[in-house]
Amino acid sequence: MTRRRLTPIALLLSLPLVSCNSTPTTVVGAEISAYVAAVMIEGVRGILQTGEAPTAAGGPNVTAPASVNGITGGSVELPLSGGQFRTVAVHVEGVSGYYLVQLPFDVTTTDAIITVAGNVPAPDFAVIFSSADANGVWGTGSATAVSVITVAGGDIQVSVTWNTAADVDLHVLDPSGEEIYYGNRTSTSGGELDIDANAACSTSNLRQENIGWKPSSAPSGQYVVRVDYWSACGAVRTDYIVTIYLRSNVPTVPGTPGSGVLLFENSFTGGGTQGGAGSGVPITTFTF
Repeated sequence: MTRRRLTPIALLLSLPLVSCNSTPTTVVGAEISAYVAAVMIEGVRGILQTGEAPTAAGGPNVTAPASVNGITGGSVELPLSGGQFRTVAVHVEGVSGYYLVQLPFDVTTTDAIITVAGNVPAPDFAVIFSSADANGVWGTGSATAVSVITVAGGDIQVSVTWNTAADVDLHVLDPSGEEIYYGNRTSTSGGELDIDANAACSTSNLRQENIGWKPSSAPSGQYVVRVDYWSACGAVRTDYIVTIYLRSNVPTVPGTPGSGVLLFENSFTGGGTQGGAGSGVPITTFTF
């Protein structure tokens, strides 16, 4: 099948989402779960805490990227580095509550996966990462400016993000068996592929694809999720994360690492399949 060209929305997403003049904003009285739905580091889920994040007391400092682009209900991976640390606190500037991740071993470098909430109060906000040593002594935190765009996602949302210029395709089969992917962007059931990044190796600044249903419209039944490596676009290896985001009023899927959030990590190698309908490696099957 001939690969599609960039659509108007893909062209829009090729523009930078964070400008040098953008200022993170928060909403007074909001809690962190309104901005960040889940945190995962080294396979350990962050536990939501109340109150203020720990303060620095001479412990190990940690460094995170200055900025990152994301989508509502999607996940992003951020490298963390610093002195030897075992515990990480993640909070949003100006917002109460934080996530605490206690690792089973000391690290100096790691990757943090944060899942953006499905309906954020503000599109630009700052996530602060702080670390502590094995004795619980905290160091100075590092801020990452997060800029998100709103995408399709009601009761069910499936997205994939990856870390290279490769063309990665998301495929979801709805309960009727209809496949939603770049060749069939909208299903009869209302599922919609509204982001198709890096199509035919046309690089964008948002390496994500997303499929969602409008609120209260997703049909009941079995859903199948697959991801296809359409083309490596010169990449030797491409790491990807698939996020299944269920809104808070939807029953939790067994095995979820967070409230309504299911994450899958893996990698692609090789040149790619240039596949169409029916292509892709199986990620998961779930019943709604």
